[in-house]
Amino acid sequence: MGEVQYTEDQGASTIRNGREISLFGPKDLRVPLPGNVGVVPIDFGVTPVAPERPKTCDVLSRETNSDRYHNILAQFLSPPEELLNEAFGGVPGPPTILECIAQDCPDLMKKDFQDLFPARNIFGDPLTVITLTQKTDNDMTYWSEDVDIEREELTGQFVMTARKICRALQEAGYWADFIDPCSGRPSLGPYTNATLLETDERYRHFGFTIEDLGCCKDFPEAMMKHRDNRRYVQWNLENMATLMGKHFPTAHCIVVRPNRLQYLTFSCYDNFVESNDMGAPTHEFSITALEHMHALLSTLSVRLNEKTDKAKYGPVATGMMELPVVLIGFSKGCVVLNQFLYAMKALEVAPDDDVSELVRRIKAMYWLDGGHSGGSNTWVTKEAAMKPLKHLEIKVYIHVTPYQVLCNSRPWIGKEEKVFRETLKKLGVDVTRKIYHEDEPASLEMHFGVLKEFKEAA
Repeated sequence: MGEVQYTEDQGASTIRNGREISLFGPKDLRVPLPGNVGVVPIDFGVTPVAPERPKTCDVLSRETNSDRYHNILAQFLSPPEELLNEAFGGVPGPPTILECIAQDCPDLMKKDFQDLFPARNIFGDPLTVITLTQKTDNDMTYWSEDVDIEREELTGQFVMTARKICRALQEAGYWADFIDPCSGRPSLGPYTNATLLETDERYRHFGFTIEDLGCCKDFPEAMMKHRDNRRYVQWNLENMATLMGKHFPTAHCIVVRPNRLQYLTFSCYDNFVESNDMGAPTHEFSITALEHMHALLSTLSVRLNEKTDKAKYGPVATGMMELPVVLIGFSKGCVVLNQFLYAMKALEVAPDDDVSELVRRIKAMYWLDGGHSGGSNTWVTKEAAMKPLKHLEIKVYIHVTPYQVLCNSRPWIGKEEKVFRETLKKLGVDVTRKIYHEDEPASLEMHFGVLKEFKEAA
């Protein structure tokens, strides 16, 4: 194909080669017909109008050269689907492999985005957020070698696609950046301490359902096998036993592992309280939870007694079953403490000597940033279940962070915690409450951090 001189309205000339003016050339708004054929507005007495600057959505969704090539072939070739599949390998349509959605940034997120992009005035201009959702072949709720491989491949594809989108937007005159999924920080902008990781609750503002990572704590070797949980391996059960030993140096520190970790992540304490797949509880007035706790302590004390040098340390079993008890629940583990309150109330109408003796020894209960994704029953709100705390003279400590009680996408948590706290005070229960990092963006790091801070603040 040869070259053709194209004359602009202002008199400037552009040399275009044959490919550019051919049937498959780029689409020009001034010459929209195949072969770059168009009409001259002045011939019809119309004043030419300069084309508007493309909007963000137009830059992302407008027809590419490849799209036009496919569409034109479909008009002239028969049967088009068979020929296209044969020529182009039957490439799947975008909805089957990638979902791209552009939406205005929610006002609640703009402050957080300002922290992520400190060099940009987020509040000065309209901000559009583009979310990319990739389809997977493997079930990502379970860990396997295939899952790890696919995650790495999809991560690489996402970064490559995000860079292309940002480049296209920047060439069109827009500011653009994206969050690197590996670091949770902006890829193109200056370094910042703020992060937005894949399990962040703030994604709920964009229409995603984020299951509460919450108590993903397990033994370190199990946590290291899970891509998400490995980030929090420092909070594994063995380290928690060591940490609690530092907080309570003169006590026997016992860490209770949930009997079920759904999808290797979601803690479910079915042996204490009936729970669904995500660990959300269904509470009832029954002493079963306290019976189970008594059985755990009794069995543990016997086994310790069997393995302990009695000549050096004495009978551990006898000592453990007589010492005062302090109960601590963290995150989803707080549902166990909640059920204990229902059990204490049930004990009034279904007395049991062993359980009553255990309850008599409970001196304090700590609720550490309780929360789950069940929609309710994060904190006890029934006054009847709280009344035993008064006459049993059990001290209550509440330690929370913005991750739970100030979560805009789960507002019931903060509301229930307020009802719990105020009802306890009304009943005359000795209660202490502290919120940490109140003016900071919510994060899982501050959520786990309360495990260290709750005794340091005492």
